[in-house]
Amino acid sequence: MFAGCRRSPILLLAACLAASACTSHDNHASNQSRLDSVAASSSSSGDTANPFRSTGHQYGPPNGKIRVANLLELHGQPSGPVDLYDVPHPDSSVTPIIANLSYGQISAYVSPRRGSTGGRSNLYLFQAHQKTGTDPFGANIDHSGFDSTDQLTIALAPTSMGSGNAGIGGVYIEEGGKRLNSMVADKETAAQAGGALLIMSAANSMIDTLPQQYLVVDGTCPSPIFAGSMQLFPVAPGSHTLGLVISPHGRTLQTCAGHSPVSTVQVNVAAGQRYVVWMYGLPTDGFKILAAPIERP
Repeated sequence: MFAGCRRSPILLLAACLAASACTSHDNHASNQSRLDSVAASSSSSGDTANPFRSTGHQYGPPNGKIRVANLLELHGQPSGPVDLYDVPHPDSSVTPIIANLSYGQISAYVSPRRGSTGGRSNLYLFQAHQKTGTDPFGANIDHSGFDSTDQLTIALAPTSMGSGNAGIGGVYIEEGGKRLNSMVADKETAAQAGGALLIMSAANSMIDTLPQQYLVVDGTCPSPIFAGSMQLFPVAPGSHTLGLVISPHGRTLQTCAGHSPVSTVQVNVAAGQRYVVWMYGLPTDGFKILAAPIERP
């Protein structure tokens, strides 16, 4: 599951007033003032202990521009729909910031809110329509949280096919901000060269016994330009058919000629536009390809 620290529940103070009869108006006002003071102190203490406190909706400003692709498989099968919140312990008054995201879908961009005391934002993963997480759900999806300049796509991805230790991982494509290091950004700019660019990654990359996977563009297998773990494919503006060709594990293809794609998707790209392309799936339910345009940071 996603590693991360959980914040302690909010501790509420109970104010106990002496059980004495107050007959004067002044005494009543004094007691009420002390009660209000204790309640205010309790609220302030709770916000400090848990800046993402959902009760009272004490949130900071939106932080970052994040979208999520549900490409998660657990125990060799699609995970089912998920909800994502920007608070770790959502109560009945809180709605998901990304709701009912089905397997094979990619969300719109969202901007999670920071806690009321500042810092970074984050997203917390739950099964759809659930507000409590049973392992491996309920954790934050990023170890460090999101900065205001971050723009990225995160694929929820499998980490194991074992029957007892299947987990949830995250595969990232950085699109802007401090996370997009200069080496990768420079390679993307050079590869794009004013045309369109496909940025591809394998969401199932943490499973090391899978078949070889290749991107087919309009019936041919172009050679990728590698930028870290990403594969870059410059393409001309216009409509293209993207396909996924596989080969048995450990058997490298010299050419894709004669190999039929197991999954295809149609894209229509403009000059200067970037697309994220994900390979995902497992042998138990088939390999697939997903593509979506990247918004300009």
